[in-house]
Amino acid sequence: MPPRVLRFRLRLTRFDYSISHVPGMYLYAADTLSRAPIKSVECVYEDDKDVGRFVETLVEQLPASEERIEQFRKAQKDDPICSTVIKYNQNGWPAKHAIKGVLKKYYGERDKLSVVDGLLLYGTRVVIPDSLQYEILMKIHQGHQGIQRCRLRVSSSVWWPGISKQVEDFVTRCPTCMKNTPPPVEPMLQSSLPSHPWETVGADLFQLKDSTYLVV
Repeated sequence: MPPRVLRFRLRLTRFDYSISHVPGMYLYAADTLSRAPIKSVECVYEDDKDVGRFVETLVEQLPASEERIEQFRKAQKDDPICSTVIKYNQNGWPAKHAIKGVLKKYYGERDKLSVVDGLLLYGTRVVIPDSLQYEILMKIHQGHQGIQRCRLRVSSSVWWPGISKQVEDFVTRCPTCMKNTPPPVEPMLQSSLPSHPWETVGADLFQLKDSTYLVV
């Protein structure tokens, strides 16, 4: 799960609770209080440091070196889309109608996005900015694995909007894979036997002793 959600779950492990859904129209007190929020609230949890350390291990367990993680972090900061998503994730997303362009693709996945140590994550996968996407596709397809194997590698490491379709297109258009993939064998189509003479007529060329015949 996203580290943002994991933090809440770890904080709640000391409680015995049940969850129920109440329609918003019946949350009178919550609706009233939301219209007059307190400007500053300090919430201090005794186990915040332990929770923070546990969540930080998610970054340490990513399938990438520290230098690579730092490269991702810098590329996200320099990328206008990723930097905007990070800002929205930390300060709150605007209304849907205010989201324009490529950011709409991130808006639908905002619940899975989180920021840990300045690194934008999708669940436990690193969000790759546009400048590094082609390089990452090359790394994923290293060894010329098939589409399904490449997608399996993606599912545990990296993400960006439309990555599944891009992986499929990248593997399909790979010159080496196209050269070594055997062409599909077209099955032989058999004709049904005719029920009476001259119902079906077939013709083909036939060679015998340097002579060519038309067989009907």
